[in-house]
Amino acid sequence: MRNVICIFLIGLIMKAHGQQPGIFIDSIKCDKDATQTYSLYLPTGFQPSESHKVMLFCDPAARARMPLKNYSGIADQFNLIIACSYNSRNGAFEPAVKAVNSMLSDIRQRYAVDTAGVYLAGFSGGARLATLLAMENEIFAGVIACGASFPSHKKIMSERRIPYVLVIGDTDMNFNETFQSFTYLKQIGNPATRIVFSGGHDWPPAGNFEEAVMWQFLQRGGTQNIKEVYQHAVTNIQSLIAHQQFYQAYLLAEKTTDDLAAHIDVREADSLKEMISEDSKYLKQKKGWDKCMKTEAELRERFYDHYRNLLVDAPHPDTSYRDGDWVGFRQQFNRLHSSKDECKRMSGVRLLDYAWRTPAEDSWRFITFRDFARAHSLAKLWAFFSPENQYAWTTLARTSALQGKTNDALKYIELALKKGVKKHVIIEDESFASIRHLEEFKKIVED
Repeated sequence: MRNVICIFLIGLIMKAHGQQPGIFIDSIKCDKDATQTYSLYLPTGFQPSESHKVMLFCDPAARARMPLKNYSGIADQFNLIIACSYNSRNGAFEPAVKAVNSMLSDIRQRYAVDTAGVYLAGFSGGARLATLLAMENEIFAGVIACGASFPSHKKIMSERRIPYVLVIGDTDMNFNETFQSFTYLKQIGNPATRIVFSGGHDWPPAGNFEEAVMWQFLQRGGTQNIKEVYQHAVTNIQSLIAHQQFYQAYLLAEKTTDDLAAHIDVREADSLKEMISEDSKYLKQKKGWDKCMKTEAELRERFYDHYRNLLVDAPHPDTSYRDGDWVGFRQQFNRLHSSKDECKRMSGVRLLDYAWRTPAEDSWRFITFRDFARAHSLAKLWAFFSPENQYAWTTLARTSALQGKTNDALKYIELALKKGVKKHVIIEDESFASIRHLEEFKKIVED
């Protein structure tokens, strides 16, 4: 009876809106657990009496509306119900897994769901969560992993095939990781593809995400827009060849034939791939690319080992940070960033990005553990590699105040304001509750 009423009400809403545009429903409380909330979008083609495919999004910061706003047009195009939880975020996997499973259970209770067409999409830590969920529950038909891939403690095995799309920005700190994950998936025979866009560590542009969704549907026999996609790929391969980017052209030709050969005649792309492979410039570029990727992976591993030993696992975190321990890494990364070689330059961008994002994420994590001294030392490294980042200085101010270091807190508040932090952010932050009464604090935030 409840489902009938729900379908009737949705039908009235759709009639009132004329199905233009689709329907956003925000802050839905799960019937079985009101603490679990999510945002949902019904596509313009939604029909209450028909079963629909569903895509669940996992955002690392629980920004439930963001991916729905970004990709509602794709939901309309493929007639997908899309949803994202307000409870799923980076941190421990258990509560995030519970949040996504609760959301799915609630959606299935409210709407007719095609149980063979339930997909997951995640960004950064959300991509790792989506992968874990798909490994643990066979209801999920595939994963679109953006900005990262497997959780650190587990990876997809050959016993269960999970159609898997890796979507990554060319300056994303996890770029190299996705190359390694893609190679691994191909080696074990798991269906996979990799989509690279121009950008950093973020949800991908709608056009690239549309390509990822289409690939997932191809695995289930869908052929929507396949001719246009193929012709677009061939045009891009030819353009890369014309610009002497032979290795990138080869990768795109290989991806095109791998992805589409079972669905369309790909002889033109196959011929281009063969032609490129016989060109000496391709072999030279491939050799340079492989060397560049190897160097990047080695530098990242060295940095992380240093980082774990000196900061994360330090027995005395309050005295563990020194600029001098990190100058060498910054110089190496900056040299790569300044290189005229495009591959080296991009490696430098990614390594510098990794060098500040890693301590940033861990400093927030240690604040939640109330290990303020360790969080403070990590925020110092964050500020060292990203000195213009206002949030680094705000975090240094917060962790100083939470340790009772008033003078340091006031100093970092001033720096944070100079970097662009709004005064109301400082005034409203409960981390500064113990110093709000001070005249020095009032003078800083009122000047």
